[in-house]
Amino acid sequence: MSNKRVSISDLMKEKRGLLKQPGIITTNRFSVLAKQATAASAKGRDRLLSLKRQGLVGDEEEEEEVEEGREVNDGSEVFVTLEKTEVEIKEAKGLLDEIEKEMEKVSEDGPIKTILGKMAQWMKRTTTIQENTASVILDEVAKGRSKTGGGGVSKQVRGNGGGGAPQEGNRKGRDEEGEADTRKKKFIQAVKEAEKSTLVFNLDMGNVPVMNTATMSRYFSLALKAKAAEVDGGVNGEPKGETVTQLDDTLSMVRSMDYFGKTTKKAKDKEYFTIPVKLAFKDKDTKIAAEQNLRKLCKVSCTTPYHATLRDFIRTVVDECKGKYRDTFIQAKVDAENMRLRISYLEKGEWHNDVELVDLPDSVYDTANKVSRFTAKAGRGERMETGSGEPARG
Repeated sequence: MSNKRVSISDLMKEKRGLLKQPGIITTNRFSVLAKQATAASAKGRDRLLSLKRQGLVGDEEEEEEVEEGREVNDGSEVFVTLEKTEVEIKEAKGLLDEIEKEMEKVSEDGPIKTILGKMAQWMKRTTTIQENTASVILDEVAKGRSKTGGGGVSKQVRGNGGGGAPQEGNRKGRDEEGEADTRKKKFIQAVKEAEKSTLVFNLDMGNVPVMNTATMSRYFSLALKAKAAEVDGGVNGEPKGETVTQLDDTLSMVRSMDYFGKTTKKAKDKEYFTIPVKLAFKDKDTKIAAEQNLRKLCKVSCTTPYHATLRDFIRTVVDECKGKYRDTFIQAKVDAENMRLRISYLEKGEWHNDVELVDLPDSVYDTANKVSRFTAKAGRGERMETGSGEPARG
């Protein structure tokens, strides 16, 4: 039976009404904040009128306070806008899920499937960027509101009965607490994103340095092919047909490829040039499965691409544990929610789990990576399934 080709326009028309998809968060984060902004402003206005009736403020002061109250009220428009944006992002994610489901039904390769795949990647990245941008704006506006005492009248009324004004110490404590929460949220998000990717390194990518991403992508695939042939013991440097099929299937799951550096560099104590290649997948489970396939089929070296400060701390802890637990395989899992590392080790085929719990230092909140990244689109035969939550290993 031949498969009927599905056009993009047909998909969009058919699925436009299906907005609530399983697994998509439907709670609107901004509606609550919008109500809080309005309530706080109204409360400030009522308090000002009460003080005026008591003779504690004059008309001039009232106009000044009311004007500032209006500014805070206007700030609630930000939340209204973000509330609408949240709904639109949710709708876009629902449409994207439907497109990906329909793509899985199309078994024949061709221009339509290629176009759908690229459009799905574009939509995924666009909605992710919009969602992250909305979150950053929300954090900044909320931080600004906390600095003015939560909205409403932002200036403190000077008079004989100025009770109820927030204490400087309390406000400073709230600001510090809010800043700490924001830093932790960013850290957790960075860990989750890293755990959806794998970093493949020490591959033979030619005997001269190259910097063109298309060339590096080709050399990467050739290196995997050569490693697979070594594992298979294939004739004339060719892997077995079954291995090629598995590799193609694994690589087809890669969403994007990044190169950690501007050009390939001479490998340590080797004759070839190489560069770390980051392969990103749709989720952590996919990354884990793909990473296991790569290790089995090609015997490649992989790790989770955590940001530099976290990666350095993990390396230090693993090195210390190697001295304590000799002749074992050390495993360090990042427990981002509780800000700690969970150390386990494998000895003579038996796992000893959580032998140590190491608190993470504040330095890991710096989520910037110190290495330049160059991104290339993962083409056919260059995609790979990887399990992102894999622990760092030593």
